[in-house]
Amino acid sequence: MPMKKSKHPRALKADNNFFPIPVDDNDEMYPNGMFVFNVTKMQQHLNDNPDLYPTETILVEDYKDFCVIDEDHLETVDLAKPVILAEIRPDHFNLVDGHHRVTKAHRQGVKEIKAQPAQPARAA
Repeated sequence: MPMKKSKHPRALKADNNFFPIPVDDNDEMYPNGMFVFNVTKMQQHLNDNPDLYPTETILVEDYKDFCVIDEDHLETVDLAKPVILAEIRPDHFNLVDGHHRVTKAHRQGVKEIKAQPAQPARAA
């Protein structure tokens, strides 16, 4: 008899009433696997709801080396600005904004950086 896969208590469920937020011409989009994140709208939502999305500290080592970096832009980034993590499955987060900050922190030997984890459960 096959084993039943147990469900995570926060397993994502489809919302049949979901309609994506319209994308404006200047919105920054970040494709990540089957997801495409609207970084501009995420940042706005996180800024508008700081009590729902408190800033946390993450290990730089866990998020480095995941994309191509524009070396000219690297010097202009502010390590004090939190990166954005998106929960893509329960308790698993991907970096969707802040790749340059994480790379700069890693190269400078910074071990931790601030992040705002965006979780669907918090938005409900």
